[in-house]
Amino acid sequence: MSTDPRIRLEWNDLEDAADDISRESFREIKLEWLERGWASLSEAGLADCSTTLTHCKSQINFLALITLLAESASIVFEIQDGIEPDWDHAAEILGFDRICLGHLVQDPGQVSFPMSRNDGLLYIDSEEIQEYANDKQCVGIGCIVEHLVREARPGVYDALLATLGKGSESLLFGYLFASSSSIDEIVERHREWLENDDNFSASEIEKMNTPELAIEQATADSVASEIHEPCDSVPLFEWVRRGCPINYW
Repeated sequence: MSTDPRIRLEWNDLEDAADDISRESFREIKLEWLERGWASLSEAGLADCSTTLTHCKSQINFLALITLLAESASIVFEIQDGIEPDWDHAAEILGFDRICLGHLVQDPGQVSFPMSRNDGLLYIDSEEIQEYANDKQCVGIGCIVEHLVREARPGVYDALLATLGKGSESLLFGYLFASSSSIDEIVERHREWLENDDNFSASEIEKMNTPELAIEQATADSVASEIHEPCDSVPLFEWVRRGCPINYW
């Protein structure tokens, strides 16, 4: 496999794809939260792109993060039909390396597809795989991508729990619940809260009204609300406690 000198897959490499994919299948996702989530996965080592194989793995982790945030939003907004990812579209936008996809499939019995050898490398014949996909009533390369995303979700959950949640299911819940609002909305609510507190001067309010502090406060408020006054967020909290399993697609 060839080496990529960038080492990590950066948000700038993914932003356009994220916008396209979310508009196609995940309209409830807010890119600003996706960017923060990706930074956390990068911190946890899930954004490596030092080789073409790890680059492909990181792309899969990215899609797993998208689906997790989309499912979280579908619970908060009570979207009964859940989410309906267009895996073929996502695979096309991200430009997956077919050889790497073949190497990443760990259970050939679960996702079997025609393969041949070409110059010593594993090669996926596009015509054969499409014929196979049609026979199985699934959608080409999207079948493989979906399988790999499902495989990656537990690892992505663990990484988010360790980084965003600091090991706490409650904090991860608070973060996911807060992500149902835009960061601008959260900052505005935080400013209103500061202005209504007579203990803060105008200069202190300016210093404290940052996105990071606003998000921290919104997360804490979500957790406190869940503890003291359980309400509509209960399904999301239970979902987080169960490890954010794939229930909605």
